[in-house]
Amino acid sequence: MSAHHRLTASAWLPCATALLMASMAQATCIPDIIYKRYVGTDGLCTDASIQAAIDNAVCPSTIYITREVAWTGQHLDINNKNLVLVGTDEGCGPPTCTAGCVVPTVPLVTLSGSGHSGDSVLYIHGQSNVTLKYLEIRDGNNINGAVNTYGGGIHFDGRGSLVLDTTWLKNNVARFGGGINFNGNGGFAGMTVLAHSRIEGNTAANSGGGIRLSGNAFMSMLQDNTLVWLNDASNGFGGGINIVGPAHADIASPGESGLAVVYSNTAQFGGGVAITASDSGDAELQLFTIDPQRPGRISGNFASSRGGGVYLKSHTDLSLNFYDANLCAFDFRLDDNGAPEGSAVYADYDTDPIGEQGSWVWMNEASNFCTGLPPSAQRCAAGTTCNTVSGNYARDAASTPTLGAAILIDEDSHANINRVDARDNEGGYVVHGLGSANVDLANCLLAGNAVSRQLLRSDSGNFDIDSCTLVDNAILSTNSIYAGGPLTLANSIIDQPGNNALGYGGNPNDLLVGYVLSSDVTTLPAVAGVALGRPTYVNAAAGNYRLALNSLGIDFAPPIVGDDRDLDNNPHDQDLPEVGNLFGVRDLGAYERQRSCGAGDTIFCDGFGDP
Repeated sequence: MSAHHRLTASAWLPCATALLMASMAQATCIPDIIYKRYVGTDGLCTDASIQAAIDNAVCPSTIYITREVAWTGQHLDINNKNLVLVGTDEGCGPPTCTAGCVVPTVPLVTLSGSGHSGDSVLYIHGQSNVTLKYLEIRDGNNINGAVNTYGGGIHFDGRGSLVLDTTWLKNNVARFGGGINFNGNGGFAGMTVLAHSRIEGNTAANSGGGIRLSGNAFMSMLQDNTLVWLNDASNGFGGGINIVGPAHADIASPGESGLAVVYSNTAQFGGGVAITASDSGDAELQLFTIDPQRPGRISGNFASSRGGGVYLKSHTDLSLNFYDANLCAFDFRLDDNGAPEGSAVYADYDTDPIGEQGSWVWMNEASNFCTGLPPSAQRCAAGTTCNTVSGNYARDAASTPTLGAAILIDEDSHANINRVDARDNEGGYVVHGLGSANVDLANCLLAGNAVSRQLLRSDSGNFDIDSCTLVDNAILSTNSIYAGGPLTLANSIIDQPGNNALGYGGNPNDLLVGYVLSSDVTTLPAVAGVALGRPTYVNAAAGNYRLALNSLGIDFAPPIVGDDRDLDNNPHDQDLPEVGNLFGVRDLGAYERQRSCGAGDTIFCDGFGDP
């Protein structure tokens, strides 16, 4: 029993009378009446079991579940119901604490499947709208031999909505969707994960260790103190989350206690998240930020095959209809993930009789492919670590280093990567466009990475590099960059003494280079705007690779029309009166030094306090 005082039976009599009247009115479901049921063993309870309360709730109802019973062996069925299931640490009857109460931040009641197998703890279907509050759903074992089973903790298969509010899904098992299988079937279904909710330690024998989204489904995970971690899909896709087309997910929660919102999950493909298109449609993840100082992160995940952080795979059906897998990332972080290939991101393709259908990776790039950010989306605050692909590592399950890339864009896939800071990654490459993949890099910094091949490589597809800085990387290959197909290299800095700037194996007519400052020019075309030299940075020892006022590369290149932004999201093409223009007002590299803050002072304009 709670430490709160409870109402006496006489004091509760008027409430009981109202409850009886409400139950009598349920046939008409009066909109202004809040129908309530109480589950437990004391004299004020309306039902002795949770299933009985569900079955007896004819109208939209709130069901209060007490701790008077150890709720084990649960396999609950909700069909065509509108319900709120609330765990309470009091007994039955109206709560005694209604004002000035401490709001729980952890579940109060556990619903366990322990002692029962072959079912989800909670099966929701039909046209149902269900909110779970202050509950832990755990130990569901929905495995039945080789039969496909869905949702060890929760299986939602229908229309309507599911809201998790201070609710944990823990240690559940199924073939698909170990924690939750959420399938929009027969209409739209929306899933909302609110604050203080966790998807933890669940296992999928196939795919979707923590969560599997499929069908006409949308998931929103935006609030603080939300965590998808320690889930596993070792034989399939999406250790943390598997998004199966035409499903879509918005993830922007800052996570919990300093941990990323999707953290320390494992799978064969997509340790953190797998985005897989299907015959039914495209699949999409939007990863963004709602707290300007704490970006949405996918971190610390591992895939035994491909895509430690995120794995994408497009799909082609038997009628040659093409379906895309899309990663749309805006003000985000992909850090400390691991896989033999594509430790941060692996964009895969599907084949058909006439070719391949690739996936799409968009980082800080507006695109008609992406659904579009909600009004709650925010830019990262100045000085916040943001837009990073850092600390990712190419290793196999035995921790043996491989030749994999941090970002692998496979055949016929596409990557538009803008305003990204890539540091301290380990592997064969930082970015590798495999085969005919098309890769665009803009406003990027690559620093402190350790690669055994080239820093950037494109086998034969189109490769564009604009306004990037390559500096202080350990490159075991001769060349910093390799391109086997069309390459455009512009407005960039290659500061890699001891390495050639470029190895080029494509048609000479497809090589376009202009306005580059490089520590090696012997491998670059001898054209105007290609200069030998090394810039001076604000504080390279501290990792600040913004250009100092007296540096080479300041006011170097012609301006570009439009609102073009640098890695700090500041405008390019700022003319500094203290510096003479070489070919124009544009600075080279990832950062544009901004105009004077006033009275001729430029020392503190970048906000870093160094000249």
